[in-house]
Amino acid sequence: MIRKKGIKFKGFVFAMILGLTASISPVSAASSEEISNEENIALLQQLGYDFSEVRTLANSEDLKYAQLGYSKQELADITDVEKNHLDGIEGQLIAVDTKYTQINPDGTQFEITEEEYKNKQQMVQTSLCNVNTGCSDVEDTPNWMRLTTTVSAVSNTSPKEYLIRHSFQWLKKPTDTFKDAIGTGHHVNLTSVQDSEILTYNYDQEYSKNPIIGLGPWENQGTKTVYYWTADRKGSGMGFEVQLIGDSFNNSGQYKRSNHRGSLSYRVIKNNSSATAADVSGHYLHLTTQINGTLGIDIRGTGNFSISVTNKYTPAIQTGVSFSF
Repeated sequence: MIRKKGIKFKGFVFAMILGLTASISPVSAASSEEISNEENIALLQQLGYDFSEVRTLANSEDLKYAQLGYSKQELADITDVEKNHLDGIEGQLIAVDTKYTQINPDGTQFEITEEEYKNKQQMVQTSLCNVNTGCSDVEDTPNWMRLTTTVSAVSNTSPKEYLIRHSFQWLKKPTDTFKDAIGTGHHVNLTSVQDSEILTYNYDQEYSKNPIIGLGPWENQGTKTVYYWTADRKGSGMGFEVQLIGDSFNNSGQYKRSNHRGSLSYRVIKNNSSATAADVSGHYLHLTTQINGTLGIDIRGTGNFSISVTNKYTPAIQTGVSFSF
């Protein structure tokens, strides 16, 4: 685990599986019907769980984290630090949105489908990786990113709380590993719960004593995690500046860092007693030039997330969810 300075480092069959009996808010802000168990399972499937895995989840503590918006992969990454942060928090998943972006070397970007993303994922695994050199994925070719935003209704809270999560994953390691901005914009009817935020940034690390750059043999050193406990911008959303950690070398050897991914989360309450719905947008801004100092994150509600620096950056396709109180 890495510590940064100043930072602490699944109808009746469905009902039998999940045991979900509580009435919660609908996924769509336009609907007044209670969310059904089938809908809840559909949302879990959007996070990467198939039906058989929902059965498994129902018999393990992992269901808690899935209902709080953790994807199948994120469950594999979850640490004791994150579990402690969520101690005493239970809930049910009520909204999910995932977007896939292709980012070109010239900074242009466009949205692609989930199927296209999975095809690119297979291509990367088969064409760029081998047992001798590992994954050489820093060529000046397009990269791809997945963003997912979720909302969960938190149980037994007064006033009623909602957990917002927003996660990112690079398909290849970014060619530029500078400081990026990740965050959300939320509706004016929402207020964040003080000090509820956390951001985790993960990457997989390999080490080689070989002095020739790029050559092994490579030792797998597992997943490294960096924790951020205080957002750089709060108010009408939540924004973090995240320093990507690239490959490096020194006199003792070289390090390769791949599979860059992470997530932020925080809780909100509604601040308007007459409000019936709200929405949340998810954002990621990738810098392609280095900057000294802060990025100057500016958030002005749903869909409005920017940085003040003039350096070149590429925004991923934003996500968006809506839900009813």
